[in-house]
Formats: sequence, structure tokens, C-alpha cells
Amino acid sequence: MTNGSQFYSSTTPSPIPSTNTFTTPVLTTTTTLTTSATSPDQEVSLAVEINLTDYTGMKVYVSATKISFNIAEILNPELEVNLPPNLLSGLKRRHTPDMVKFIFSVLKTSPPNWTVEGQLGKILFGIEVENITISHLSTPFNMTFKHKSELQEKENTTCVYHNQSRGEWVTDGCHTLRLTNQTICSCDHFSFFALMIPDMKLSEVHARTLSVLTCVGGAISVFFCTITLLTHCLQHSRKSTDHAMLVHLQLVASLLLLNLLLLTSVGLAFVGPASMAPGLCPAVAALLHYSLLCCFTWMGLEALHLYRLLVLVYNTYMRHYLLKLSLLGWGVPALVVSIVAAVSTDFYGLNNRMCWIKDSGVQYGSVVAYLIVVLLFNSTIFAIVITTMLKLRSVTSPQGKRQSRNTTCSVLGLTCILGLTWGVGFFSMGYTNYVILYIFTILNSLQGFFLFLWLCVKRLRGAEQSSMTTGQSSSTHILSVGSEVWPSSGRTRQSVQEGAIADNIAKF
Repeated sequence: MTNGSQFYSSTTPSPIPSTNTFTTPVLTTTTTLTTSATSPDQEVSLAVEINLTDYTGMKVYVSATKISFNIAEILNPELEVNLPPNLLSGLKRRHTPDMVKFIFSVLKTSPPNWTVEGQLGKILFGIEVENITISHLSTPFNMTFKHKSELQEKENTTCVYHNQSRGEWVTDGCHTLRLTNQTICSCDHFSFFALMIPDMKLSEVHARTLSVLTCVGGAISVFFCTITLLTHCLQHSRKSTDHAMLVHLQLVASLLLLNLLLLTSVGLAFVGPASMAPGLCPAVAALLHYSLLCCFTWMGLEALHLYRLLVLVYNTYMRHYLLKLSLLGWGVPALVVSIVAAVSTDFYGLNNRMCWIKDSGVQYGSVVAYLIVVLLFNSTIFAIVITTMLKLRSVTSPQGKRQSRNTTCSVLGLTCILGLTWGVGFFSMGYTNYVILYIFTILNSLQGFFLFLWLCVKRLRGAEQSSMTTGQSSSTHILSVGSEVWPSSGRTRQSVQEGAIADNIAKF
């Protein structure tokens, strides 16, 4: 726009219903200029002078090549603009001429100096009143963009306008209403407007950088997962291990398998399909799918085990408990992958620089939906844990409060590391957010390393607690899970149960 008007808004308008009450404006003294595009990039414009005393609203029909007040002149318009009768009621008549000129225009493409973070729709529509600033309208006007394909209907479109001072497309002052066959934009100012589809594709530079970060983080996790398993085997080969540690080790094993297969998958894609044995890439893709689901499953089983320690407290014994967890942790993912492969082996193959699932529907159904279930369960357990630990802080002694804070930090760190960090990826669904993608990639590729650190801290705290409890009377200490020893002092059953919960959390 070249009239020097300011286009901004401090409020977000609500959409107004589209009606058919607008008629062709009464033009007392009118000069109308209409141009049709002769090339794809040429601007189409229409200018009309209107007497404010006779203004009763306008309805403008727009296509990529023409603008008109008469719908009969445009077959299936792509945009309908409704300007309400009270649109200009806020203008100060003393300083406003009786005749005002509306200028409507359509651009085929966004100028190079206009920053676009996404894909703009086919119509870039501009509206202005010559030499008059139109902003902060009390009654917003509606622009109805018509969808001509199912793809357009499914896109997460947003109404945007071009901010001249910032040189970019923004959403301030416009409200988006998505309907079945159309998108309605209600805006309280004049400018150039368009529908923006979020950019779903990664740039080549970011794609390569994220791939390198994934491989480096995966290699680090492989190393520390291997160290964790070897250290446990060497130190506890002749000692019995509690269930909590065995569950942790199962998760470590699944992370080791996942990262090994991930590196193999990326390596095969780098070599290229011509150098692969037939069926090798689909097989690696299926195994990668299996190992990822195993990680998700063991995250959920970690939360399940923690729930048993918090709720059942004393009655945590279950016959063949670890065997049942192992059947779930390794068996359920195998069942899911088997079903996918039974439907079609073509679902697996080379996809986006790695051997992975090629069908997006299978990805959403067998990976994203699976992860959502695990995250919902883990988030619920997380809330229960925090609530329980806050209650313990309010009733325990100062030393107990310090222990409660330590265990709360441990559970918070464990729960974040073993599940909630995967939820970060959902914040970039529907559009590409590079900050979130980098955070997601770094946190989850280094999950094996973070788990190694957490287990090291756990062992150190266990050693400190053992030294502190040496010599304590057995009458004031719970010796094992599943047995109660009531103290000779006046402590209540509730306080003993709280101590048992704290002890179980410490063991976890």
C-alpha cells in the first residue's frame, strides 16, 4: 500500500456472520477503474469513489484475474469481501472529505522483500482508502476464502496481513474461522491479506543439521547405555537386584537397541538403495519401528512400577512380576509391528534419509497414537508423584523435608527423561518450529546419556542413605517392601505409611 496509512491492531476481533444484506454501493459521483491480469505476476486492481452519505456497505467478489461488485461477472469467485454499512462510522466527518476512494487489488505472488514464513494462498488481496488511515474498526469486516479442494480444507490455514513496518506477514488484528468449504477472516484494519499455510518442510540446511545431531546424540547414548549395562553386570553378577533397577535396565537395553538401529538405518540410507541387499532396508525399518515402540512401552512400565510403589506401598509383591513386565515391554511392540507387516510389507522402506515407515497413516496410527497413550499415562503418574511428595514435605521433619526434596527432584528428573521430553515434539505439529525441533532432537537423542547420569546419582544417594541408616533401630525402620514394623514410639499408622512411601520412592 502506498497511501502512508498505518495498519495495526491492539485487539483480536471476533468473526461476524456472513450475510447477503450487502448491495452494490450507491455511487453518486463514481470513477471506477478495473484491470485484468495479462501475466501471472501482474496486479489486478479496482478503484471506486464513494459518497460517504450514500454508503450502505459493499460486497466485493475476487478471483485471481478479476475484481467486481457483480457476482455474475466472476464464475465461482475465490474470495468474497463483505464491508458492513457502519464500516466508516468511526471516521471524524469534519476532517474527512465527502468522497473517498476505495482501492482493491490482487497480487499473484508476494514481493521478494516481504518475509514469508510458510506458504501463502493463491489470493493476496489488498484493500485501502486513499489518504485515510483505517485501523481499530469497531466492527470488523469479513473476507471469505473459498476452498476448491480437499487438500485446502485439511490445511491448518491462518489469516495473515502484511505489516509494512516489520516487513512480514503477521496475524495481529485478524481472527480465523475455519469451516468445511471456506475460511473466514475477520479483520479490524485495511492492508494486504492472505491465507498462510504453515511451512511443513525442513530446509536442507536444518535437515542435515538435525540429522547430524541425531547421529551424534545416538552414538553418545549407545556408548553410555553400554557402559551402564556392563557396569551393572560386573558389580551385581552375584547379587540380587531389586525390581526397580531391573526395570531401569530393561529401558536402557531398549534405548541401546533403538540407537544402534537408528545409526544403522541412517547409514544404509547414506549408502543408497543400489548398494543394499534386497529387503534389507525394510527389515531395518521394521526393527527400528519395533525398538522405538519398546522404548515407549518401557517408559510406560516405569510409570506403572512407580505407581505401584506409591499407591500399593506395602503390597507390591506380585508373582513373576518382572516376567510379566518383560512380556508387555517386548511383546506388545512385536505384536504391533507384526500387524503392520502383515497388512503390507511395503509400509517399510527408504523414507526421508533413513529406513523407516513410508506411510504417514501408519506413522500416526502406530507411533504417534502409541506415544500419546504413554505420555497421558506418564503425565498422570507424574502429577500423582508430585502431589504425594508435597504432602510428605508438609508432615516430615526438617531432615525428612530435605530427603523429600531430593526424592522429588529424582522423580521429576526421571519422569521427564523417560517420557515427557518426547511430548515436546507435539508443539511443532502442524507447522515447522526449528527451536522446538532442535530441543526435541537434543533431549531425546541423548536420553541414554541422561539415564546413565540419573543411575549414577541414584547409586550415590543409595550409598549415602546406607551410611546414614547404619546403626538405626529396626523398630523405626521399614526393613523391606511388603512388611510393616510398627515403632514403639507414638507414631501413627499414617506417619509410618508416609515413611514407607518415601522409602519406596528412594528405592525407585
